[in-house]
Amino acid sequence: MTVVVESVTDPDSVLDELMPELEQAMIGFYGEPDPNDPFALMSSANPEYFVLPRGRLWTVKVDGVLAGMSGWTDLSQLKGPNPFADLKVAELKRLFVRPQFQGLGLARKLDEYRLNDIFMNGYDLAVGEAGQPQRVSCQMHTVAPYFEVEPFGEYFGNDESVFFGCTPRSWQAWAGLRLEDMKQQRLRKQSVPGNRCER
Repeated sequence: MTVVVESVTDPDSVLDELMPELEQAMIGFYGEPDPNDPFALMSSANPEYFVLPRGRLWTVKVDGVLAGMSGWTDLSQLKGPNPFADLKVAELKRLFVRPQFQGLGLARKLDEYRLNDIFMNGYDLAVGEAGQPQRVSCQMHTVAPYFEVEPFGEYFGNDESVFFGCTPRSWQAWAGLRLEDMKQQRLRKQSVPGNRCER
């Protein structure tokens, strides 16, 4: 299995292909959207939000097949309450892996690429929101390197929302621990008798 994660310079085609599937997944979590409920309506997927310097979209392909996407956008034009006004903040958006590719660790891989991208572009904080019915997303974003942040933006006041954030420091600490764990696993494999890596 060949997995390739890459940034997208022209996000239109990716969004056109995957957004209908993401919207159907949201209906699976929340039911058909109520046009009178502002929390039930999906935020705009304007491709301009995912082009630098405003943001970026990442994709993952498995054996050449588009398997998922993940993006981020600059939060300087945030609509609604903004508790991060003194910081340069990016919002995590559109993390989605097609059902047939779930369980392969692709969401975490996409998340790692976008967080690294955000902090390489000089941001102080990456924040996001997930609804409680999205159990896997909530589980993923309520453990390191993430931590709880104050409610913000268009989902402020929504009792089902979980708000999370990550800083360069928490990201570096988590990534460092993960790299050390991978190194230890590699060393353990090399020490197994008969392993071709053994010297």
